[in-house]
Amino acid sequence: MADSEKIYIVDRITSKPGRGRTFLELYMERYAPGARKRGMTHEFTLVAPPLWMTDRPNTLYIIWSVVGVAPWWEMARRSRHDDAVTEWWAEAESMIDSRDRHYASDIADLAVLSDV
Repeated sequence: MADSEKIYIVDRITSKPGRGRTFLELYMERYAPGARKRGMTHEFTLVAPPLWMTDRPNTLYIIWSVVGVAPWWEMARRSRHDDAVTEWWAEAESMIDSRDRHYASDIADLAVLSDV
Protein backbone atom coordinates (compact mmCIF):
# COMPACT_ATOMS: atom_id res chain seq x y z
CA MET A 1 0.00 0.00 0.00
CA ALA A 2 1.35 3.37 -0.90
CA ASP A 3 -0.29 6.47 0.48
CA SER A 4 -3.78 5.27 -0.39
CA GLU A 5 -6.35 3.54 1.74
CA LYS A 6 -5.75 5.91 4.61
CA ILE A 7 -8.19 6.09 7.43
CA TYR A 8 -8.06 9.49 9.07
CA ILE A 9 -8.61 9.86 12.79
CA VAL A 10 -9.87 13.34 13.63
CA ASP A 11 -9.68 14.36 17.26
CA ARG A 12 -11.73 17.52 17.87
CA ILE A 13 -11.00 19.01 21.26
CA THR A 14 -12.42 22.24 22.61
CA SER A 15 -10.23 23.59 25.37
CA LYS A 16 -11.31 25.39 28.46
CA PRO A 17 -10.74 29.14 28.09
CA GLY A 18 -7.05 29.94 27.79
CA ARG A 19 -5.94 26.28 27.96
CA GLY A 20 -5.62 25.41 24.25
CA ARG A 21 -1.88 25.90 23.89
CA THR A 22 -1.04 24.08 27.12
CA PHE A 23 -3.35 21.22 26.21
CA LEU A 24 -1.78 20.80 22.77
CA GLU A 25 1.76 20.90 24.14
CA LEU A 26 0.92 18.19 26.69
CA TYR A 27 -1.04 16.16 24.12
CA MET A 28 1.95 16.09 21.79
CA GLU A 29 4.33 15.33 24.66
CA ARG A 30 2.26 12.73 26.53
CA TYR A 31 -0.37 11.27 24.16
CA ALA A 32 1.32 11.44 20.73
CA PRO A 33 4.28 9.09 21.42
CA GLY A 34 1.90 6.28 22.44
CA ALA A 35 -0.33 6.98 19.43
CA ARG A 36 2.68 6.59 17.15
CA LYS A 37 3.56 3.30 18.85
CA ARG A 38 0.00 2.13 18.18
CA GLY A 39 0.57 2.77 14.45
CA MET A 40 -0.91 6.24 14.05
CA THR A 41 0.80 8.91 11.93
CA HIS A 42 0.27 12.55 12.87
CA GLU A 43 -0.78 14.38 9.72
CA PHE A 44 -1.39 17.93 10.99
CA THR A 45 -3.17 20.02 13.60
CA LEU A 46 -5.57 22.89 13.02
CA VAL A 47 -6.32 25.53 15.65
CA ALA A 48 -9.50 27.60 15.60
CA PRO A 49 -9.65 30.48 15.83
CA PRO A 50 -6.18 30.79 14.36
CA LEU A 51 -4.60 32.33 17.46
CA TRP A 52 -4.18 31.18 21.04
CA MET A 53 -7.06 32.53 23.08
CA THR A 54 -6.41 33.65 26.65
CA ASP A 55 -9.99 34.25 27.74
CA ARG A 56 -11.94 31.96 25.41
CA PRO A 57 -11.61 28.36 24.23
CA ASN A 58 -9.71 27.12 21.21
CA THR A 59 -10.88 24.19 19.15
CA LEU A 60 -8.13 21.83 18.05
CA TYR A 61 -8.47 19.43 15.14
CA ILE A 62 -5.67 16.91 15.50
CA ILE A 63 -5.51 14.72 12.41
CA TRP A 64 -3.93 11.27 12.49
CA SER A 65 -3.94 8.50 9.91
CA VAL A 66 -3.55 4.75 9.63
CA VAL A 67 -3.09 3.01 6.29
CA GLY A 68 -5.47 0.09 5.82
CA VAL A 69 -8.28 -1.60 7.69
CA ALA A 70 -6.24 -4.21 9.56
CA PRO A 71 -3.80 -1.64 10.99
CA TRP A 72 -6.78 0.55 11.97
CA TRP A 73 -8.37 -2.33 13.91
CA GLU A 74 -5.02 -3.12 15.55
CA MET A 75 -4.61 0.54 16.59
CA ALA A 76 -8.14 0.60 18.01
CA ARG A 77 -7.62 -2.64 19.91
CA ARG A 78 -4.31 -1.52 21.36
CA SER A 79 -5.69 1.83 22.52
CA ARG A 80 -8.59 0.14 24.33
CA HIS A 81 -6.13 -1.92 26.36
CA ASP A 82 -3.59 0.82 27.06
CA ASP A 83 -3.91 2.22 30.59
CA ALA A 84 -1.75 5.19 29.59
CA VAL A 85 -4.51 6.35 27.21
CA THR A 86 -7.12 6.26 29.97
CA GLU A 87 -4.76 8.00 32.39
CA TRP A 88 -3.91 10.72 29.86
CA TRP A 89 -7.55 11.60 29.19
CA ALA A 90 -8.31 11.64 32.94
CA GLU A 91 -5.45 14.10 33.48
CA ALA A 92 -6.42 16.21 30.46
CA GLU A 93 -10.03 16.54 31.60
CA SER A 94 -9.26 19.72 33.55
CA MET A 95 -8.07 21.44 30.33
CA ILE A 96 -10.93 20.51 27.99
CA ASP A 97 -14.60 21.36 27.65
CA SER A 98 -15.36 18.67 25.08
CA ARG A 99 -13.76 16.14 22.81
CA ASP A 100 -14.83 13.71 20.16
CA ARG A 101 -13.21 11.50 17.59
CA HIS A 102 -14.28 10.84 14.03
CA TYR A 103 -12.97 8.47 11.39
CA ALA A 104 -12.96 9.31 7.69
CA SER A 105 -11.35 8.40 4.41
CA ASP A 106 -11.02 9.72 0.92
CA ILE A 107 -14.04 8.75 -1.16
CA ALA A 108 -11.72 7.05 -3.68
CA ASP A 109 -10.67 4.56 -0.97
CA LEU A 110 -14.15 3.53 0.20
CA ALA A 111 -14.46 0.46 -2.03
CA VAL A 112 -11.15 -1.00 -0.87
CA LEU A 113 -11.68 -0.07 2.78
CA SER A 114 -15.18 -1.57 2.75
CA ASP A 115 -13.99 -4.91 1.35
CA VAL A 116 -13.30 -6.62 4.67
